[in-house]
Amino acid sequence: MVNLGENLFSGGLPNGLVNCTNLKFLNLSSNKLTGIISTDLLVPCMDLFDVSGNQLSGAIGTYNSGTCVSPKLPIDDSALAYYSYFLNKTFARFDFGSGLVSYHNFGRNNFTGEMSILPLASSKLGKERIYAFLADNNSLTGQLELGLLGICNNSKGLVINLSNNLFSGGIPVEIGTMCSSLTMLEFAGNQINGTIPESIGQLIGLISLDLSRNQISGQLPISISNLRNLKRLLLSHNFLTGSIPSNLSALQSLEVLDLSSNSLSGEIPGKLINLHNLSTVLLNNNKLSGKIPNGFASLPALKNFNVSFNNLSGPVPSNASAISCSAVMGNPNLQSCQVTVYLCGPPTERKCARGEANNTIYYVNEQDHRSEMIWLSISIMTGFVGGFWCVYGVLLFKRTWRVAFFQMVDDFSDNMYVKIVITVRRLSQSKASYK
Repeated sequence: MVNLGENLFSGGLPNGLVNCTNLKFLNLSSNKLTGIISTDLLVPCMDLFDVSGNQLSGAIGTYNSGTCVSPKLPIDDSALAYYSYFLNKTFARFDFGSGLVSYHNFGRNNFTGEMSILPLASSKLGKERIYAFLADNNSLTGQLELGLLGICNNSKGLVINLSNNLFSGGIPVEIGTMCSSLTMLEFAGNQINGTIPESIGQLIGLISLDLSRNQISGQLPISISNLRNLKRLLLSHNFLTGSIPSNLSALQSLEVLDLSSNSLSGEIPGKLINLHNLSTVLLNNNKLSGKIPNGFASLPALKNFNVSFNNLSGPVPSNASAISCSAVMGNPNLQSCQVTVYLCGPPTERKCARGEANNTIYYVNEQDHRSEMIWLSISIMTGFVGGFWCVYGVLLFKRTWRVAFFQMVDDFSDNMYVKIVITVRRLSQSKASYK
């Protein structure tokens, strides 16, 4: 194993690495490496290959897999513990569960070209193996097709992160059958178009689905409710239409729901308040109407909530930790938003005096606030126009005042010019005498 991550190494990858047939762990992440990766490097045979956060370029090609040999690690307990520590540290942010893992990270580089196949040796496949492939923040092209997902059904789980690249095309209609073991699918910030197929509901092992910042249109498929293990559903900044399916309430594991910046309409499903693990709900910048379900105020895990810039009406639920007035702005028909200002007592450090109320409640109304801003703008513009014409009108129609004004301006400019010339000359003389 070789662990040289988070240093300041520069230049290309050493050519001698292609001869390390027993190398199973290569971490060169977060350096300043440049150049290309040799196709003779045994990347497909490695359990961990991490070159993320460098300046590497070229294509992510079909690397030499040869015949993958079993790792010949020393029997020494300290070496085995070191190897296990870095594996666990790398995989900590993934919910892999138990099983063998292969992890290849090409993210945050300058890789280009078309991606059509994942660099994993066939001998590494198996129902006990999970494969994580990350190549986000590059300039890779291609489509989400069988080539990329072909190994999926031959493994226990597949994690793919190709966010912020140049992938195009649609989501395969048969994605549910061609990749039943898909665990994470993260394709945010690409050029994926078309609709989300109904077969996506067959990906019952899916934990994270991120297709935000693409060009996806159509309605949310009802079959999404079958993804009972889903924790993150991010579909923001697309062209989704229709209503939010009420059966999303079946996703009891859901923690993050981001459907912002689409064209969704209808009401916010009241059953969403049954998702007690929700920490983030972002529905802003849509065309939603109706009331905000009161139950959002009592969700224990909710920390981030935003429904601004919709067509919502009715009262605003009171949840000081998640629902602020800025989170509901842009809904003219909403009733007053309650703002609680704590003067003493928790959460402030100041103790309340006897008989003193610990907070003051203010109410902010979107419509009143908008009217105040309009009148403030009108007042400012009226004052500016009136003041301007008071001065300019007098000078325009009264010749003696106009002559006196411009004479004053000329005298002021002449005096300033003389003072500047004298000051510059004195500084020049002082500098000459100093020499």
